[in-house]
Amino acid sequence: MKLSTATAIINISSTLVYAKTSKSAKTEAAKKISGVDDLEGYAMVAKKFIGVNPKNGDGSGFILRADNDIKGDVFPDATIVSNTGRNNMCTCDCVPGPDGIGCVGWAGIAFRYGSLLWKNPFEPSSWQGQMQAYQDAGNDVGLNFMGDDIRMRPGGSVIYNVACTDQSCSGLLSGVFRQSNSEVSCAAGLAEVGSTDETSCFMRCKNAQAYTDWLAYCAADEEDESLGFSGHGM
Repeated sequence: MKLSTATAIINISSTLVYAKTSKSAKTEAAKKISGVDDLEGYAMVAKKFIGVNPKNGDGSGFILRADNDIKGDVFPDATIVSNTGRNNMCTCDCVPGPDGIGCVGWAGIAFRYGSLLWKNPFEPSSWQGQMQAYQDAGNDVGLNFMGDDIRMRPGGSVIYNVACTDQSCSGLLSGVFRQSNSEVSCAAGLAEVGSTDETSCFMRCKNAQAYTDWLAYCAADEEDESLGFSGHGM
């Protein structure tokens, strides 16, 4: 059966469009986006985040409450202040996933946190994390924070900043907080071994086997890189 010239042109055009689309799809599939769907890559570095990141300076905590209650009839109504008192950052355990590494630990003055870190393909100079945290304020009242967790590299220095609204902090306060911490340090972790200080990472991570394994890695005379941790000799 003979095809008309118009029909033949349409068929040829459809074939070319299909071929071009198919080739384009294969090209896009071949372009793997760094940090996305990379369970194997994240598994290789997940343990490097575990350990103690000693605080670097006192950081800043901008709290609004009492005379500067953000919901007050008059605002602001007093001199604003910045508080200190944050402790070392403790990362007790981490688990890799296809689009990032989930870590749990302690930071701030006394908040426990969960953070999802990943190698952001759009900003590859650092590792970025979404952090959520909770601090017990006593009498069945809690402080709930949300913020960012930025790490220079797996096991590297950290800057986290979190905020809580009046509602998420149970009406006790509202505020924004930022703290810088240096890279994972075995020296800092080993110095706490045996401590009964409730603010130490030794106490805060005592139930995490991954943290115990990190301390054993730290205590060895020579670094065993096959274990995947970081901070030896630091």
